[in-house]
Amino acid sequence: MDFSLLSPRKFEQLCQQLLEAEGFSLVQVSDRSRDVGVDLTVLSPKHQKWIVQAKRWHRSTLPTGRFRLTMSELHDAKSFLNVDGVLLIVTNVVPQSLLDSLQLDSTFHLWDKTVLENHLNKHPNVKSAFFPSTTKSATTTRDQLLTVENVDARAKDLRQRLESLPHGESHWRDFEEVCVEILNYAFIPPLRAPKIQSRSEDGLDRRDAIYSIGYGHPFWDGLRNEARTRFAVAEFKNGSHAPGQKDVESIQQYLYKEAMRTVGILCSRQQPSESALRARRRAWVEFGKLILFVSDNEIKEILDSRDAGEDPTETLDAQLIEFFALLCP
Repeated sequence: MDFSLLSPRKFEQLCQQLLEAEGFSLVQVSDRSRDVGVDLTVLSPKHQKWIVQAKRWHRSTLPTGRFRLTMSELHDAKSFLNVDGVLLIVTNVVPQSLLDSLQLDSTFHLWDKTVLENHLNKHPNVKSAFFPSTTKSATTTRDQLLTVENVDARAKDLRQRLESLPHGESHWRDFEEVCVEILNYAFIPPLRAPKIQSRSEDGLDRRDAIYSIGYGHPFWDGLRNEARTRFAVAEFKNGSHAPGQKDVESIQQYLYKEAMRTVGILCSRQQPSESALRARRRAWVEFGKLILFVSDNEIKEILDSRDAGEDPTETLDAQLIEFFALLCP
């Protein structure tokens, strides 16, 4: 079902009718709610007050950076408006792995493309009103709908190289090379061509990529000012284990305030462990050094954004928003 054929207004009307068919009742949206970006306010079948945000993105794959930012904005809106729940409706498929990583509580609810299609099949009168030529189809699973449609051959090649690369020490250099190419593809300009710095660690000849940060992009300009840096240092970990405290401390020791080099990008195959997250917090609070985690998942998000002509820094920005929002004394 191609939701991109619907105008934003039509998609909002579809969401309203589906909500009513599912037992929700619409409440007039207050100016206070509109001011913080709420599309709809509803009463759930259990008479709880929910705010609803409907997002009709044009990309076939989920713009994960925007998705994370939207979730963060809805979290703030929920607190500000003091409502019982949040419902985000999106026209993309949201991977279960992403939902698991967000660790959402029971007050957050999501209708993605899979859920939307299932609801439309349950309510054929609503479906025929918006898709008159669409016949009833079998229920589609999330895995069946998750496809990657890269237009840019370069993005497709980089993604395939990353996915086919085994974990482990024998492929450290290959992982370093493909990550540098991905960072170059996604962020130059305003980043400038990296300087490759070799060093010995664990008996291996490891390399760092040191990027000079140019001017002219809101995210990188903000990072220069907020972290007082002119450079970003990328380090690469091809292990099958989640990055831990030692991995954060490894990149941290190559960041120097005096050299205006306070931002690190830790590229790894897995999401960071709790010990890595704690070490990152300590690096910032005690030493003013900022670490960004870029696992395989984030790397693919960055590639998809760059391929679609969107801003790949949204993935990094969403991570920083989460980091600073949770930073407590």
